[in-house]
Amino acid sequence: MTFLKRILTTAAAACFVCLLFNSSADAHDFLKDPLKERYGLKSVSCSACHPGSNKAINNAFGLKFKTAFKGKDYTKRIHAAKDLKKKDKDAGTKALEEIGTEMVAHFNEVIVEVEKESMSIKDLATAGLLVGTKLEKDVVAEMGKAQGVEE
Repeated sequence: MTFLKRILTTAAAACFVCLLFNSSADAHDFLKDPLKERYGLKSVSCSACHPGSNKAINNAFGLKFKTAFKGKDYTKRIHAAKDLKKKDKDAGTKALEEIGTEMVAHFNEVIVEVEKESMSIKDLATAGLLVGTKLEKDVVAEMGKAQGVEE
């Protein structure tokens, strides 16, 4: 059971990569390598944290990080740093590196607590976290509605 729990936690961790933000590529840029290294993953996709194409909707795993990161404004800060980079490459690059360092450190703190939790197979399936499964669009829409996001 420990092995299954580890695999399921790994799948859930991969969810985080895309989970936090409306723009999944931003989180993915900074968190894919820590996830891959932590769990020995070959790749990490947005579906680890998002059940569908709307990255504002998170699955159960993604919600844990969204909650933990609340108030940090990572997405806004990343976009501001990217805008700065267009005007001043060095300053923008430095700002992005600082945000990335902070996000990875925060992620490493949060993941320890997330790993202490367990999810049943049912929880994993209904969150869309099982490899090779995808949720029906109406299920994703209901998840979004519950989170205040329209599909």
